[in-house]
Order: sequence, then structure tokens, then C-alpha cells
Amino acid sequence: MRFIMQVTSRAVVGREVAYRDWYKSYHLSDVLTLPGFKSATLDRQLGENENATRGFIARYEVEAETPAAAMQALGAAWPSMRHTEDTGADGTRVEFLVREAVESAKDFVERLSDHDVSSNREKILARALRTIQSPQVVRARQLAAMRFRWVLRDDPPDEAWSSFDAMMDEYVFNNALKAANADPNYPEVMLNYAMPHEWHGIHVPGSRVNGDNCDNAYRLIPIDGKANFRLEGRRAAYGPSDVTFTLVGNWEMTKTLAGLEGSSLEYGPDGEFVITIGPDPANGKPNHIQSRPGAVMLFVRDSLGDWDQQPNEMRIQCLDPPDAPPMTDQQIAERAAELIIDSVPQVYWYLKYIHGSPNAFPQLIKSDTAGGLSTQRGNAASAILADDEAMILTFDPCGANYFSVICQDYWWITMDYGRITSSRNTAQSALNEDGTVTYVVCGQDPGVHNWIDTAGLHNVVLNVRLQGLPTELEKEPLLTSRIVKLRDLDASLPAGMRRATAEQRTAEIAERMRQVAERYARI
Repeated sequence: MRFIMQVTSRAVVGREVAYRDWYKSYHLSDVLTLPGFKSATLDRQLGENENATRGFIARYEVEAETPAAAMQALGAAWPSMRHTEDTGADGTRVEFLVREAVESAKDFVERLSDHDVSSNREKILARALRTIQSPQVVRARQLAAMRFRWVLRDDPPDEAWSSFDAMMDEYVFNNALKAANADPNYPEVMLNYAMPHEWHGIHVPGSRVNGDNCDNAYRLIPIDGKANFRLEGRRAAYGPSDVTFTLVGNWEMTKTLAGLEGSSLEYGPDGEFVITIGPDPANGKPNHIQSRPGAVMLFVRDSLGDWDQQPNEMRIQCLDPPDAPPMTDQQIAERAAELIIDSVPQVYWYLKYIHGSPNAFPQLIKSDTAGGLSTQRGNAASAILADDEAMILTFDPCGANYFSVICQDYWWITMDYGRITSSRNTAQSALNEDGTVTYVVCGQDPGVHNWIDTAGLHNVVLNVRLQGLPTELEKEPLLTSRIVKLRDLDASLPAGMRRATAEQRTAEIAERMRQVAERYARI
């Protein structure tokens, strides 16, 4: 039986940092030595009272006969675990909350039948969940993890290794979803690169890798470069700020072959649109993407500059008769295992790239040089911050209709962006008086609106993106960054920078949580 054990605790006043350090440096790793405890995360508790600032939530993924058995094992091991007198744990109220998973993968798969499936997305989820349990994928995961550990060696800090297994979970499921929807003879539109979420009573595992953008709804559609396809869609009443359709030639989505910009997409009177994909040139035909040999996926990004925006509705059809029967579970598992192994070098390259020069944020460049959009400016870099330090980022949006700053963990994966302000986009940011925008990146609330929360991590990745820039730029967006001590922060900020009270922050978090839940419920 697999389930989540959630532990809430509160540090003694004035000892929050020591308590958190004990938890992350010692306690999580001690608990993960126990049989059945698969992964662990620690987050600050965000509530509606003054005690929330010193509260913490630990979540453990556990496999055991019963929750009681797991609790018994933890209690028996407690005396032998590492403790210090200065952890701030003395007098802390600890509450253990056990919540069984909404549905285990096995239960979900077993309840589906050809007559019990309400959507094609359910079919693909069922295939993907079967796939991650297959012997081929279990073995591939082990090999991939071994290769990551071997090539990375001592590069990641201890706090990163504590989330390595969670990263592998998402990496494996990302590739399982691709394999489950890899057949261009029978294509579907499938969400990927998403955080763990609930969807119509189903717990969907996370699939985030390679710098996912929490403002994007990513959909993948399998494509054969020799075949013809028709993509029908409709723009939502309050649709995305930007949308792109990118034909890619590799499974990591980094080899761009062709594409179509949302700004050049022609719509019908009710927001409907039809995009054709095929080997023939457009010859003046609107909404056509000429495919190329080697095409494997159409990668669709709906960028939500306001989280109340809705992604476009879409459905895909292959216009050519199928040249093979649907892929079997065996073929899907073999494809997923292949992707899990073959994608290791790409992830490794990204990690080396973004961690190359910590605390020295490079200038924004056209993102197609690193596998992103050719119409986008952006860059990513790591920041290493002490508890009493902050990074100040400032840039000119230069008229972009979408821009964002996103804080990610060492593995370049977004955090729980509904519960913390680890990201800000166009609608969530306050501009300076001169039209530039400034962000403060740190682990404790600095009292400014544009706070990028590191969730207490010391080694993070910052991702800056600008999309929908004017065709003719008068100047390239210029970005500046610097590290300051928190005691010197106020004196280092632009005059008139918007502030935020504790009450305003609590309201902001509640709004983010609502928006994230609604987004995943309706995609």
C-alpha cells in the first residue's frame, strides 16, 4: 500500500532557522533510511495566523502494509535518530496527519475498461501508470539514476540529493506519458510537464523536467513527418497571453523543426481555429505547419500571463490511414525505457549549463539557442544564497506581452507554486516607476510585493522569460542582478517599490492555490 504521510510541526519562536536546518540536514535523511519511506520533502507552512511563519510541513511517500505500521517503524527508530540541543524542536507541537493517496496507480488502472473510459486522457494516464510499474521501466529508472549519480558526483549539494528520488519520479513519469502517447497513427492531445495534481478524482503524478514553466500548459501531440494531420481548436473566452505550436525532432523537445506563432494564427468568428500539419508547403495557406523528416511531436505551449486565463481547447486527427495497429503495452514500456535512458545526457547538459556560474546571471538571449522558443528572450542561472542574503533582479520588459521570473530547485524543477510565491508573471508583478521590474529572491518574506520565495533552499535556479516582444526592438532587454544582505535590502531597492503586508501575502497565496486547482481541473 502506498500513501502520503504528512507531518506538521512548529518551531520554537526565534529558532526557526536551526529547526529547519536540523530537519533538512539530518531528520529527512534519517527517516529515508527506514524501509518503505521512498521520498521526503519539507516546506514552510503558510497559514492565516502569526504562528504560520514558524510552521513546517514534511511529506513522506511511504509503502507499507498500513499507515499504522509506518508510524510504528518511525516511532521505534526515533531514539536512534540524530538530534541536537539547538534544533528548536523542544516544546514544538508535532501533529501527524496520514492521508491515503486518492487512488493508487494499480487501483486506477484496474477500474478502467474500454467501456468505462470517459476521455482519451484517462486512457493515456492508465497506459502511463501501467508503464511506470513495468519491469522495463523499473530497470531503466535504476540505470538512469545510477548514471546521474555517476556523472554528477559531488556537484549537487546535500539539500539537492534529498529531493533526487522525487526528481526521478517526475522524470520517469514525463517519459512514460510521452511513450503512452507516442503513436502518430492514433494521436491524442496530452498534458505533460505538469506538477502533481488532482484531476476528476485521479491523483496525477508530476512530470516536470528541464526548466518547466509554471505559467504554461504544455500539451504534446505525436507527429509523423510524412503524414498529414488536422488540429482543431477553440480559443477560450479568456485565453492565453501567448500560444506557440512547435514541431520538434527529438523527445526532449529541444530540436525545433518548424512552428506557428499565436500572433499569426487565424481564428474564426467564435475563436475556432484549424491548423494543418503535413509535408507539403503552405503556398499561402494560413495556419499550416510544414512538417519535416524526423518530426516526433507537436509541442504546444499556452502561456498564461494571468492564471485565470484558460488554455485553448484542442483535438487532433491523423488524416492518413494507419500503417500499423496501436502500440501494445509491451511496446509502450520499451519506448518509455528507451526514453528514460536516452534523455539522461540532455538533462545532464542542462544542469551543467545552469549551474556553471552561480550568482552571475547572464544576459537574456534568444531562447532557441538552448532549445526554447525562437521568439522568446530568456536565460537561466543558479543562485547560492545564505539565510541572511537576497538576490535582486531587475530588467526592462521592453513591451513583452508576457514575462516571468521562476525559482526552481537544483534539478531545474518548479516548486509548489500554488502554495508559495516561487514565481511571478506579468499579472503577478508590480512595475517600477520607470517601467522596469525588480524582484527580490530570498528564503524569508522581505515585505515587498515582488518576492520570489526560495522555500528555504540555498541553491536554486532562476529562470527569466520574455515572450511576445515587439517585432522591431529598439533595444535588447537588459538584466542586472546582485546579492545583498537582508539588513541592506531596503536601501538597495528602487524608490517607490510596492510593499506587501502579511495579510496581503496570505490573500495572495489563497488566490494562487485557487487558480492552480482550477487550471488543472479544466485542462
